[in-house]
Amino acid sequence: MASEQFLEAIKQAEAEAETIVSDAERKASEINSEALRRADEIIAAAGAKAGAERQEELSQAETAYQSMLEQLEQERRSARADLPAGLKAEAVAELSERIVNLIGNR
Repeated sequence: MASEQFLEAIKQAEAEAETIVSDAERKASEINSEALRRADEIIAAAGAKAGAERQEELSQAETAYQSMLEQLEQERRSARADLPAGLKAEAVAELSERIVNLIGNR
């Protein structure tokens, strides 16, 4: 009878051990799932932040590019205005002569 009680105690201990192992595996799986979920959230947040920073840099680059184009256009226009008076007068005279010739050749 003592041996039957001993075998029963061993079976109960094995059953408890299996329950403990099963619970530990379940908890480990839950912890792993939670860690994966949190990692996905962190990666998504980092991706969103990187995208926002990239968009901001692109916006700044576009603004700088537009500013450069405007500055070049102003320099191009001011270069015409800065022509020497003699050169302007010569250009006006040549244009006037061409216009008169065109009108006269009609």
